Amino acid sequence: MKEYQLDESDGIPEIALQEIALLRELSHPNIVSFVDASHEKDSSTIGLIMPLAICDFEDVLDACRHSEQGRPFPLSLLRPIASQLLSGLEYLHAHRYVHGDVAPSNVALFPAESSGSNGLQCRLCWIDFSLSGGKITSVAYRLPYRAPELVLPSSAHGSRILAHASPATDCWALGHLLVACLFPMYRVYSHSCRDISELQLQLHRLRDKRSLWVKQVNQAVPALSDGAAREVLLGLTDCDVHVRMTAREACESVWLQDRAGCACLPWSVEDVKQGHFFA
Repeated sequence: MKEYQLDESDGIPEIALQEIALLRELSHPNIVSFVDASHEKDSSTIGLIMPLAICDFEDVLDACRHSEQGRPFPLSLLRPIASQLLSGLEYLHAHRYVHGDVAPSNVALFPAESSGSNGLQCRLCWIDFSLSGGKITSVAYRLPYRAPELVLPSSAHGSRILAHASPATDCWALGHLLVACLFPMYRVYSHSCRDISELQLQLHRLRDKRSLWVKQVNQAVPALSDGAAREVLLGLTDCDVHVRMTAREACESVWLQDRAGCACLPWSVEDVKQGHFFA
């Protein structure tokens, strides 16, 4: 259950009302479902009741970072991850919402409705829509997932930094989340980056740094002779917001248009609970 602190004068905060309204409006297998809102007498909080997650995706990446010197996901596993997350994001964008805080900790694993040979399987869902209640939201992405257009001043906007999220900024963040699955130790901005000025300086150097990991991505997906996975990963993380791939375009790509076998992850609920993500 997610809790919001009640305001002494206004009661239920607007951000909570917005998230409740959004969750009631949306219904998608890769967006967390809303059960009810709960408020006990004399309580200072209101709770949003949702299904209980097994863990969040940050836990999965942490397990990968600490196994075999940062073991990457195989492409056979990356495909259903990408398919589920992009499907949920495409649905959200089609309803004129943006997530505004795409990050591994805002993706959770839930039990799926189907079972595999190793037991009840899992699916991924987007969670935490506290920044999505408005049709356009203010910048809230954590630094590792903040798109260039939200950071660097551009000639088209003078010296003003863009102050709003968009479907394109969601896609940038998701693209880098997927790259982190291939390279668990990867981070587009260095860990030393603490404020906006340092971030701007690093973005000026991004072209060279990007070319390095583009080379890594090219080497990581040779099994796809048509470069389908590579095209999606590089398209989602294109620095040019005007040509960046959309969630719908990614879902309709050669790599993901056939969603057979992508509805569930190959992990069982027990595997996830025990932190077993690789055979």
